[in-house]
Amino acid sequence: MPTSVNSDRVWIGGGAAVALLLLVLGYLLLISPQNADTAAFGEQAAAEKQRVASLEKHLADLRKQNVHLDEYKATLAADKLALPVTPDTDAFLLELRALADKAGVVVETMSADAGPKSKTGSTYTVPAAITVTGTADALQAFLTGIQQTGSRAALVTSVSASAAGVLDVSSIADQATAMSISLTLFTAPGVIRSATG
Repeated sequence: MPTSVNSDRVWIGGGAAVALLLLVLGYLLLISPQNADTAAFGEQAAAEKQRVASLEKHLADLRKQNVHLDEYKATLAADKLALPVTPDTDAFLLELRALADKAGVVVETMSADAGPKSKTGSTYTVPAAITVTGTADALQAFLTGIQQTGSRAALVTSVSASAAGVLDVSSIADQATAMSISLTLFTAPGVIRSATG
């Protein structure tokens, strides 16, 4: 009998060792990878929550901007008009003359290059020049008109001024100044314009 008891103990010990080995292998092969996957999914979920929060904030900002959509469309239409398809330098020179009359300056010379245009991105530039005479305030109003209130996209690239005499001998404040202004006109032949602008 002692052999049978020892044999049973060996079998029980061996069975327990095999069961323990199967338990460890099961943990290593099945449970541990699942835990790693669960942790990875948890990190992904946290990252996605953060991304969703960021997208919701961006969406809220876009909704706020959408309230002003009609204003943006009107501004875009006006900006497109400021970039005509052709240089139309004659119309621009007439506009400059009207701005000069409004500001109270005298136009001495005006020219716009009708020759080859220089391409910058999707726009073309056309050089123009004008010489005007007037008081400092009138010349400032004229320059402001070109840059801010004119209907065409034009950039003042250089200005030079020199004394031109006295407009009214009773006041030194009316000292006339001759100003030569170099401009760059912009046109955009590739800009698509809708029927409304």
